[in-house]
Amino acid sequence: MHDYSAIDKIFRETIDTIRNGQERMFNIAETAREEYIRVKKDFAEVKDRTAEVIKKVDVFEGKNKLVRRRLAEVSRNFDRFSEADIKDAYENVKDIQVKLVLLREQEKQLRERRTELEMRCRNLSQMAEKAEEMVSHVGVAIDFLTSNLENIWGEMEKAQLREKTIFAIIKAQEEERLRIARDIHDGPAQSLVNMVMQAEYCQRLLEMRPGDVNTELEV
Repeated sequence: MHDYSAIDKIFRETIDTIRNGQERMFNIAETAREEYIRVKKDFAEVKDRTAEVIKKVDVFEGKNKLVRRRLAEVSRNFDRFSEADIKDAYENVKDIQVKLVLLREQEKQLRERRTELEMRCRNLSQMAEKAEEMVSHVGVAIDFLTSNLENIWGEMEKAQLREKTIFAIIKAQEEERLRIARDIHDGPAQSLVNMVMQAEYCQRLLEMRPGDVNTELEV
């Protein structure tokens, strides 16, 4: 007979494994969702800072045009401006250009950071959604398996009972066959053998000592 308890154990261990997988998937979804919220906040902050720096760059580009225009005017008319005016014109251009370079570099870094955070937000959101979807699907599978497990086990018990019944019938038939064989061996068959042996003995006795035949037959 089959050991259906082993099959039941496999079923239950499989369901437990699926449940553990569902729990891990749920934790992944929760972690991804929490990380998404954090990254989304960082993205919003970087986005605002990027917008501010872009405005500053625009302002300093305007200032750069003005100071360069002033420097060009001073350069064309050295005799009309004092040494201090000329020095200020050069210093202003230099100062504005340095600040503009720094702002442009800051803008570049912020734009890259903004793009990176935007991509991470998108990926984390998709990961969380997929993980939550998997949790839902696994939950449906677990519900299906657990709801049908008892029915499956019931059918297995019925099959086991049928197998036991068939085995008992076969065993009873075999025992009856052996009993009949013993009865035949100990009963008519044995008597028949004795009669044959006695007949053969009487035949030989008739040939050798005819007078003793009647005595042997009476025994």
